[in-house]
Amino acid sequence: MTAGTMTNQNFVPHNRIAEADWTELLRADDAAEEGSVFTVAVTHEDLGWIVMTLPSDDREQFDRFAEQWRRETAHLSSPASKAINHAYQRIIGMGARAIPHILDQLSQKPDHWFWALHAITGAEPVPPESRGRVAEMAAAWIRWGRERGYRV
Repeated sequence: MTAGTMTNQNFVPHNRIAEADWTELLRADDAAEEGSVFTVAVTHEDLGWIVMTLPSDDREQFDRFAEQWRRETAHLSSPASKAINHAYQRIIGMGARAIPHILDQLSQKPDHWFWALHAITGAEPVPPESRGRVAEMAAAWIRWGRERGYRV
């Protein structure tokens, strides 16, 4: 069997290939696509080509994007400028899967995650008198998360 990464595909795992087979292939695939899923094409002598999309590790993905965002926006003071960064937008693109990781970040070190949380959830838990105060905004979002069952 051989594997190769493919992009812009939307296939589901083929049910005739053993999980152990594609798991081993994925461990060896250092060129996995960034994003919420990556696609692997597998050729098997009996089955021909099989294409499957598998979820990547959410925490690992979030951490990679968060680190890139911090590195690329460290010199910026405007929250709006930080929010249009590509890595930040990729975190927003993770959708609800990013929420526990963002809340965890807020509980450890408050930062400008509010735009992403609002974009993902549509919620606005920050009272008007707390806007612009990062620690108070973080506390409001953490409270929001706990009320919805997130472990923060």
